Amino acid sequence: MDRSMAIKKLLFDVKTAIDNIQNYIGASSTFATYEQSPLLQDSVERNLIAIAEAVIFLVV
Repeated sequence: MDRSMAIKKLLFDVKTAIDNIQNYIGASSTFATYEQSPLLQDSVERNLIAIAEAVIFLVV
C-alpha cells in the first residue's frame, strides 16, 4: 500500500472511531453516566486508543 492510501485509511479509521464515540455517548449522556458504566468507558477508551495509534502513524 502506498503512503497516500495508508494516510487515507488512517484518516478513515480516525473518523470511524470519532463516530463510534459519538454514537456510544449520545446527545443526552453526562459524565456521571460515563462514570457509572464500565461498558461505556471501555468502548470510548478503545476508540480513543485507535485514534491515538492512527495519529502516531500519521506523524511518523
